[in-house]
Amino acid sequence: MTSPPGRGIALKPWGLPAVLLALALPVLLWGSSLAIAISTGADEDLTQGEVIELVNDFMLENDTVVAAAGSLPGDMHKLWRVENGDQYHMEYGYSCMGYEIAGGLGAC
Repeated sequence: MTSPPGRGIALKPWGLPAVLLALALPVLLWGSSLAIAISTGADEDLTQGEVIELVNDFMLENDTVVAAAGSLPGDMHKLWRVENGDQYHMEYGYSCMGYEIAGGLGAC
């Protein structure tokens, strides 16, 4: 390798270490899986993934989503994108009707 003009040092080739590339790959794959999950189908009815995406796009930085019960916690866990650590409040495992009200009051 040659030195830059006027310099006595040679530049070494640089690349992303394999360990970092291995860590980044799941994130890249998740992004493409997310796009498939929230893509609009030919059906006129919205899917749960599409609704999650719409709510996520509508939220402001200081908003918090609160939810529980059914299949929503699993889909939110997979599909929700946060801007800060306070935007996602989810109850897992001990769901009961009305948790969203109590959880909403607690998240305030």
